[in-house]
Order: sequence, then structure tokens, then C-alpha cells
Amino acid sequence: MYPGLHQLDEQLMNQTGPSDKRQGSNYLSMLLQEQRLFPRTLNCLSDVQLKELQEDFFHTPIAMFESGVSSAVLNTHVMRKGFGLEPDIAFGYSMGEISMLYGLGVWESMCNMSHVLNTSSLFKDRLAGSMNAVREAWNLKSNEFHDDPLWGCYSIQLPAVEVQAVVDKEPHAYLILINTPRESVIAGEPAACLRIIEKLGEKPTPIPVTDVVHCDPVKTEYEEIKRVHTDKVIECPDIDFYSAIDYEISKLDSETLAHNIATIYGKTVDYSRLINKVYQDGARIFVDLGPRTTCSKWISETLEAKPHLSISVNRKGTDNRVMILQALSSLISHQVPVNLDPLFPELHTQPEKQLLQKINLGGIPIQQIFAKGIEGLNLRTDEQTETYLKPRPVSAPIHAGATSLRHTDESKKIKRQSSESLLHSQRLIEPVWGSTANELPALSISSITGFPGEFGLRRNAAHSAFLNLRKNGMKQFAGMISSIMGNRTLITTDQVQTENKIIPHTSAQRVDAQAEHKAVIFDYQDLKEIAGGSIASVFGADYKAIDSYSRCVRLPMEPYLLVSRVTKLDGKLGEFKPSTVTTEYDIPNKAWYTTDGHIPWAVAVESGQCDLLLISYLGIDFECKGEKVYRLLDCTLTFLDDMPREGETLRYEISINSFARHDQNLLFFFNYECFVGNKMVLRMDNGCAGFFSDDDLAHGKGVIHTEQEQKLKKNVEKLHFPQLLNCPISSFTRSDLLEISAGNPAGCFGEEFNQYGKNPSLKKRS
Repeated sequence: MYPGLHQLDEQLMNQTGPSDKRQGSNYLSMLLQEQRLFPRTLNCLSDVQLKELQEDFFHTPIAMFESGVSSAVLNTHVMRKGFGLEPDIAFGYSMGEISMLYGLGVWESMCNMSHVLNTSSLFKDRLAGSMNAVREAWNLKSNEFHDDPLWGCYSIQLPAVEVQAVVDKEPHAYLILINTPRESVIAGEPAACLRIIEKLGEKPTPIPVTDVVHCDPVKTEYEEIKRVHTDKVIECPDIDFYSAIDYEISKLDSETLAHNIATIYGKTVDYSRLINKVYQDGARIFVDLGPRTTCSKWISETLEAKPHLSISVNRKGTDNRVMILQALSSLISHQVPVNLDPLFPELHTQPEKQLLQKINLGGIPIQQIFAKGIEGLNLRTDEQTETYLKPRPVSAPIHAGATSLRHTDESKKIKRQSSESLLHSQRLIEPVWGSTANELPALSISSITGFPGEFGLRRNAAHSAFLNLRKNGMKQFAGMISSIMGNRTLITTDQVQTENKIIPHTSAQRVDAQAEHKAVIFDYQDLKEIAGGSIASVFGADYKAIDSYSRCVRLPMEPYLLVSRVTKLDGKLGEFKPSTVTTEYDIPNKAWYTTDGHIPWAVAVESGQCDLLLISYLGIDFECKGEKVYRLLDCTLTFLDDMPREGETLRYEISINSFARHDQNLLFFFNYECFVGNKMVLRMDNGCAGFFSDDDLAHGKGVIHTEQEQKLKKNVEKLHFPQLLNCPISSFTRSDLLEISAGNPAGCFGEEFNQYGKNPSLKKRS
């Protein structure tokens, strides 16, 4: 009955909820009768079950009364305390006088009245149930109306004067409500009411009211009604409260308010008179805070062409939050001061727990060490031990400026020259960046002059193992850095400092980097060729004839080519049998279509476009010969997770499942599943596409609606959304539209549209 009511923003509910805390967290649920409003069931309720539950609800007057009043109180709290809407005048329709007293804080809470109401016989057997008050007024016997309904309520679209003249002739019928100048409500014995309606020439319109109100039989219950509705006045706000007892401003004391309500229970209420009175006293903007939109509709029908605004915050079948937003927009457009801050709450995000380890860095950057060659590798052995290299052939320097390095220690050489002759090598160490990783200068371990004796042999072996390990490690290091830097020429220290800049990537560069270690059937360049070049150059010579056709099946060209590579393909030329293809799409960082790192759903859907490639690979164009073109006819999309983010790779597993022919047209049926890693984020089922001639397309009927769909469309209630702001500009330049893409609507529509940094994601990607 009130969808979305239970999902109002938690922050707003906390600051606007009823002040009485005695009932605990279930207080609001109890008053709203939420078990009846939102019945629990393991299965979806059928229309029959819903109707039965609704009938049961209608025949529970106390539940109807409390839920109706409580929902109006809640709506009042939301609009008044949440959004700062402060009224000047308050009035209610029938029991709406009770709602306004609780909602505007005159009475403390519904807790006291609810207790009295549920323990009183008033709505159990006096004015509802067996309706003993009516039976006594009509002098009925106990067996009369035992199986037939005693009370009925009907709406009549006629002025009250005409209706009253006929009602006066029926002792068991009453004019209880005057909704508008042309709508009245009668109640009483069903047969008597139907006779009145027949005499007036109207069709009966029953109203689901199951209690007795606003008529003479109720007057006997004055004292009990007054007792039930006597509550403590805790505040007298600066608001004029009107009552239907005399259609004037009422005093705000417990005795007067209880008397007013007990009196109007037993008299006809003329709502149109009340509306005209408050309008006469200055009211122009009316906000209906009760259930549904009936009161706001009656206000407009009563005032007709008089300047006014009548809005509501609840409509059956519409989310309460949507209705509140529509009401706020109308109020703002009429320059009514409201506070919209609750719509833009502060987002207090708590950082995720992270395992952090502080690492102190130091030393020379690795690029500079490699740029200096062997000097930067610090391969010196222990100063206590001397290791000499035997002479080797000197390699010709590869790069100008390369330095020859001599492993000598002149002072030690002089000391030992008398006892032994030592040979020293003069060797040119090739710079790392001048060769590939496999061409690093070899350090010959076998050429090292060792130490004598068994200890010397062991030490020499250990040192040889160390040098071999260091050599292999440097090879791997050089290969890794060479791959990362993408530069195999000598880089000096200055170049490292000045040329270490971020180079903007292209889609092709990114695809190549991602696909380097994958089994790729068609890479990005192949896909670009399929999109705008030669089919045969990618698929092979068997497809050469396709390139001569005026039209053929292709992938879209950039920037709508949303595939990076094809990794699997199972299909055969000329065989229209179940086939599959697996594709991947690397979402670029800062792509033109992303917003806050997320891609739009349309990109996720269109990235599964390689059913085109697969049907082309099967050879459909040999049949169509450029005379028929592809058209997607139908599909069902199911989104299973949030939209993927930039930097992620989408994998599509696409399957063509079957084929069919309709006249001369080939149809195929397909589906795909989209994954990020191993997690499925999107699924497309029941895909159907076909190939059609220009004549077929010219005579197409488009989307054909069923009779039921046409009926639903015809009966849809048209809604009008009053715009929040007015923009006098009706034409925009490209630069204006780019302002919207940048998240600056004020740059396009004017300063009134300045968001002042709020909702920065509200933008249209360029």
C-alpha cells in the first residue's frame, strides 16, 4: 500500500521519528500495522491472495485507523523536520484532524490513544463489528441483518444539495461527507443507499469503509469518543488549526480538541467548505500528507481555476521517496523555502583495514647503476682476498663513450711482484643496455687464479658459485628492466632523470602489453582490419570474395570497437552449426566513456559484439553477397554485479546455439556470458539476430505491441514533473555540451544550475 515507506533514508528517519521511545524499536512498525501493510511470504503473493489480505485489512477498523494516522504523522515529520517545511495553516479531512494534531506536535504521541482505542469497545462492537450503536438507533432485533451487511458506503458524483433531498426520504441513510462541490458520500443500510443512487440516476460506487462515522447513530457514543481522543497538549505551534466542527480556527487545549473530534464524528463533514475557508484566509499552497492523493485532488476540484498548488506525498503503487522528491520539486519551483541537505548527506567512509609495512629506501636508483655499467654493480671481492682475472680478448666497444675497466691494485701488485708474476686483465665491459639480456658479458669463472691447497679449492669453488649466481641474477634483472623501459639503447644518468616521463598509451599498445603472454587468435590489429579493412587478410584467402561485396558483416570501427583480442574460436567456414568464440576487452584507464572509473552498462553490453565476428567467420556473407544486412531482433540482459571498472578485462564467452530460416532470411540464436576474472557480471540470453534485405527493412513494422500491452499503455496515468529550475536557453553549442561532460552544468545552463561540488558524478561523458 505504501511502497518505499520502510526504505526512507535511515538518517532522515532517525531525526524525524516519533519522540516516544517507550515502545522500543518496533514502535513505528506497530503503529503502521506493518505486518498488514507488508505481509511476509516465502512465495510471491498472487492477485487473489493480495485481494484477500486487502479485504481483511479493510475489515479491521483499528488497524486502518492507526496505520492511516501514523503514515500521515510520519510524512509530516519527514517534510517538516527533515526538509524544514513549516506550515501556516493545518486542517484535515475527517479523521485527518487527529493526524494533524499528532504530526505537528500538539499531542505527544499516539501511544496513549492507541492503548485506549484497543481496549475500548468503540471500534469493536459499537461503531464497527456488530455495530450495536446503529442497531439501537434503528431498533433492530438481534437476528436482523445477521447474514446480510448492515452498513454500506457509496460515492456519488453529484452536488450535496441534490443528494440531501433524496437522502432525507430514507430514514436509514445519511449524507456523511461532502468531498467537492460535485462529489458526495452517503452511508447507511445498503438497500436504502442503492435506492437513493437509483433515484439520482447514478451508478453505485462502493467505498471500503467498515465503520460508522459522521451520522446521527454515532452521537450516542460522544462520551466514549471524547475519552478515547483526550490527550495531553504539549506544544502550541504558531500554526492556525482549523476544525470541521465550525470551519474556524480551533483552540489548542485537551478539552476543546476532544470535544471537536467527538462532535464531528456525529455530523456531516463538508470538506469543500473547509477548503474554501482556508483559501479565503490566505492559503494558496496545499500539501496533502495523508495516504494517497485523494485530498489533494479534491482541493484542486474545489478551487478549480483559482490560483493554487495542491500536491501530495503518497500515491498507491508509487514509491514514497519518489513522491516526496516530486513534492519538494513543486515546492521549490513555487519558491517555498525547504532544506534539501538530507538529500546530500555527508559520506563518512571508513578506510578499509590494510596491512602496511614501512620500507626504508636508500642508495642509487637502479637505472643509474645499470647506466654506469660494471662500476655500478659493486662486484669487488673481500678486501682481504685478491682475485685476478686472466687476460681475455678485448671486445670492440659498442657505444661511443664506453669505458674500459682495469681490475688492478697497484700497491699490492708491487709488494707481491718479487715472489710471483701476476697477470692482470684489461677488459672492456659492455654496457648492459647495449645488448640483450642473453648477451651480457660473461665472467669466466674457470679463468680465475685460485688459492693453493684444499682450503683454497673449497674457497675457490664457493666464490665461483657466488659469481655464477650473481651473473645469472644480473641477466634476469637486466631483462626485466629492459622489458619495462622498452629501450635497448644505452641510457645515461641524465637521460634517466630527464626522459622518465609518462607516455600516453593507445588502445593498441595496451592490448599488445596485455596479450603478450596469452594465446591469441586475432589481436587488436586484426580486429581493426576486420572492422575497416580486408576480411581475407585476417580470415584467409578463402574469404577473398567477401572483400568485393558492397556490404558485409563487420565489427564496428573505433571508437566503438570494444574488443581487444580473440582467444578461442570453434567454428568452420560454410557450416551453420553451434559455434563459440571467446573474446577479451581491456578497459583503458581514463577511457572517454567512463565516469568515476566505471563504464556505462551500454559499453558492457556492446563489448560482447563478436557474435558478428563469429557469424562472419562461418561465412554468412557468401550467402548474403552484400544484399542482406545484420539486424539484432531480441535479447534478454541480466546484470549480476556493479559495472566493471577501468583497468579490468572483460571476458565474453559467446555461443551461437541454433539457426532457422524464415522465408529467405537466415536467423540465428545466441547468448553470451561476461566475466571479470572468474566472476560473471553480465549475461545475455535469448539473443536473436537475422539478415534482411533493404526491402525487408523498409516494410518492417517495428515493435509490435500485443493487445494487452496497448491496453496498459492506453490506461497509464500521465504524470507531469514540474521542473526544479528554469533554463531560458533552448539551444546549445558543442562547447556548452562539453561543460556537462566535465560535470559543470552551470557552464551550459547558467549559474542557477551550479551544484557547488555536490554530486560530481552527474555528468555526461564526451
